[in-house]
Amino acid sequence: MTKEEINYKHAEIINHLIDLNNEAGDVWKYHPENPNRIDPVQYHEILVAKIAQVEAQEQEFVAQHGL
Repeated sequence: MTKEEINYKHAEIINHLIDLNNEAGDVWKYHPENPNRIDPVQYHEILVAKIAQVEAQEQEFVAQHGL
């Protein structure tokens, strides 16, 4: 392996570790043992409402700017 290949592989491993840690943190938000856990049903409703708002903003933006 070249030095560049070694550095690239090391970066891949570090990035994978970061991804897994981020995913573990995301799952912890909903874990039953987390005293501050998020109710996924309620959170989904909030996200759906926010999506609808942003979609409306996007449509208004397109209409205003003729996109």
